[in-house]
Amino acid sequence: DRSERDPWRGAGPWRLAGGARPVPLAIDGRLAVVRAQPDAVPGHWTIETEAGTHTVEYQRAGTDELIVRSGHEVTTFENYARHHGLQNLTGGDQSYWYGPATPQTPDAAASISASL
Repeated sequence: DRSERDPWRGAGPWRLAGGARPVPLAIDGRLAVVRAQPDAVPGHWTIETEAGTHTVEYQRAGTDELIVRSGHEVTTFENYARHHGLQNLTGGDQSYWYGPATPQTPDAAASISASL
């Protein structure tokens, strides 16, 4: 059963429907709230940001390597470091320190969702 292998759907009833949910992130010290929704195809997501809606595919290429496909663009990112709960994600000439902006609890997600 895919839901047992899929942490988005297997993490509890608030994720069971696989609906979009707000994800508050700290990116280079700034708050960014994105809405993420898994698509029917594993690894494919619809991501809503201030810049618009994007359909992306995430594929792990190794322990610290992530391939991101969006349209015809393909970017490979590597996690180089972890520090104080943040991770450094670097790909090409882009480098970001990112991590959760708040604890990801159902209550926190609901309060952020209400503010969107």
